[in-house]
Amino acid sequence: HESELFDFVAEYGVEPEAVHVRAGTPAKLVPSIANKVKADLVVVGTHHRSGVTGFVIGNTCEKVLHVLRTAILTVKP
Repeated sequence: HESELFDFVAEYGVEPEAVHVRAGTPAKLVPSIANKVKADLVVVGTHHRSGVTGFVIGNTCEKVLHVLRTAILTVKP
């Protein structure tokens, strides 16, 4: 998956240094990396939900939202 990711970002001109691939829990890693690189914006994908569950963004996204010290943009599929 990692090689496909880097092929994808190269196709769109994203600098490899802007891509961070780490093993671990997203809820802990996303804020850690965002703070380390002093990110202005973090984009987080969410699951597409409807009905009552649609009111909640998502478990990981909710956790990240509460600890990030930067702007966050959530994107549904």
